[in-house]
Amino acid sequence: MNGYRVFTWDPQRFPDPKAFTDRLRAQGVKVVTIVDPGIKVQPPAPGALDAATHPELAPQDRSYYVYNQGKANDYFLKRKDGTVWVGRVWPGESVFVDYTLDAAARW
Repeated sequence: MNGYRVFTWDPQRFPDPKAFTDRLRAQGVKVVTIVDPGIKVQPPAPGALDAATHPELAPQDRSYYVYNQGKANDYFLKRKDGTVWVGRVWPGESVFVDYTLDAAARW
């Protein structure tokens, strides 16, 4: 993961994810991806935009595409008063996908 951000890939350590997993497959290694549910709370820096293609490979330090998409689509768990529930897990302040929403589950 890139800076404790789920659904991202560290482009410095693994610049070509497909080639990496293809090499492992050729060696008989089966890859299982593990994604923790906490999404780091990281509003975009002023003027920052997400990469148009392969945002998971782009730097996330100024704009974290997963947080931005989830917030824009209202996919995060909420409290009874309607505010987004923010918890703390290993990346610090985190939000959680409301998988009871069909659109959020597909996302």
